[in-house]
Amino acid sequence: MLRLNSKFINIKSYRLASNIIFNENNSTLKNLLKVSTLLKENNDVILVNYKSNDQPSSVELATKASKFSKVYEINGDSIKEPERVTSLLSAVLKDNSDVENVIFNTQTLSKNIFPRLAAQIDVQPTNDIVKIIDENTFIKPTYAGNLLAKVEYKQAASKTKILSFRTSNFPLDDAEETVLLNNIEKTNDIPNENLCLDTPHNKFVENNIPDSTGRPDLTTAKVVVTGGRGLQNKDNFEKMTSLLADSFASIKKYGNQKASIGATRAVVDAGYANNSLQIGQTGKIVQPDLYIACGVSGAIQHLAGMKNSKIIVNINKEEGAPLEQISDYTLIADANEAIPQLAKKISDL
Repeated sequence: MLRLNSKFINIKSYRLASNIIFNENNSTLKNLLKVSTLLKENNDVILVNYKSNDQPSSVELATKASKFSKVYEINGDSIKEPERVTSLLSAVLKDNSDVENVIFNTQTLSKNIFPRLAAQIDVQPTNDIVKIIDENTFIKPTYAGNLLAKVEYKQAASKTKILSFRTSNFPLDDAEETVLLNNIEKTNDIPNENLCLDTPHNKFVENNIPDSTGRPDLTTAKVVVTGGRGLQNKDNFEKMTSLLADSFASIKKYGNQKASIGATRAVVDAGYANNSLQIGQTGKIVQPDLYIACGVSGAIQHLAGMKNSKIIVNINKEEGAPLEQISDYTLIADANEAIPQLAKKISDL
């Protein structure tokens, strides 16, 4: 008699893990999706969309990365306190037990949320990531950008990673096709949403942000014009920076868009410009193709926010200012006299 021994192979079904993306700025969502792909390409993407009337509903995404397994939504017009947003995000995290990474942009609201979320789930967050070595190893600047630190998570650790990224360091490849979505529809409600909205210790009062000027977002702009104390007063700051920034609308190389306007902390403290325009260690981090500094001396805190710009142009009447050391081009001249001439030259190109 012939006896056949059968061996049964147990085939286990492994569910894909997930990455959560917190989106507070539609103009950088495509970069966050790029980050998610670099971390682990096959992970599902769960989107938490912080929607407000300040943001356009349409969003440009890479064609191959324009689908989400789930979309949650937070009303940014009525929910502004970081504590409340964190509670809602924590509820989303509990609703998805397989999350490997929670991904943030390095922006104002995200900076307030991601350390709170990390404290709630008892993990060490990593902020300001500029390079991904692998899914557990990252590079981030430290000491005002003068050193780069390597951060490595132990592979044995099973906890979710809380990470924030400088999205300008993760652009789409030139060959990547994009699609424009008019709106990203919500697919899931946040569990126990009303219970997450208890009154926090801090109460939102007002958001003092200037009206839209038709300029690109400061953190994603290809050209940034920044004014410093050399522009002397508020009226002259607005006049000179706007004149130079508007001249780039005729330049095809930079997308026929006006340049964005930035400011130093000294200018913001003096009341020349709104705090939302501040560039530096305690402001926004920018990395444009072209950065033009007008009347800026270059304190180390300001350099930390713009030193990685591709081309830096410095206009300053004081020779030997700190900014001159990292500038590609320096014009020794009074910015108030040079800017009108430069703006005319650019407009005539």
